[in-house]
Amino acid sequence: MKINNIINENHSFINFYNKNEVINTKTLYLIPLLDTRKNPDNLGFYKTLHEKKIIKNKFFEKDNYSSIINKLEKERISEFKYKNLKTLNLNVFNIHLFEIRNFENFFKEARQQYKYVSIQKNKYTDLNLYNYVKKNFQIINEQSDDIDLIYNNGLRDIIKYVYKGGNVKNLNNFILGNNYSLYKLN
Repeated sequence: MKINNIINENHSFINFYNKNEVINTKTLYLIPLLDTRKNPDNLGFYKTLHEKKIIKNKFFEKDNYSSIINKLEKERISEFKYKNLKTLNLNVFNIHLFEIRNFENFFKEARQQYKYVSIQKNKYTDLNLYNYVKKNFQIINEQSDDIDLIYNNGLRDIIKYVYKGGNVKNLNNFILGNNYSLYKLN
């Protein structure tokens, strides 16, 4: 029953995204493993980062320069413009796919297009990036500052916890998703 309660809640990112609805067009979400269709402005940001050699693909060529150019061209000539209104305002940079060569240059470009940056607070893949954001930008809000919450990437993590002998009473503190914070780009 407790697992059902966890599943019935929105993913923590959806809650955080909805909470920041009025500024989502001005926010760059630095999220690992979040891969969604990018809106034209977001594609333009990737294009600039590639052209200025600020980022480099880590593992494979997803969203490399040529694929970004292709996506921009398809968007330009398509009769079916980007229509998903829920994610139209989502500007994401998948920090899992790219190496950011220079944080200062990256955020210089980000400030050209965005006023805020959001980063995952727990289970981050790049501690240097998280620390840079924390040190250089003013925190606006956090999804949660409750230290007793246990964040999970998905249902599989929760089932593994129980399977490995985790205390079922702790399931009341489980959150499906991660904890996020929002910073103002100065």
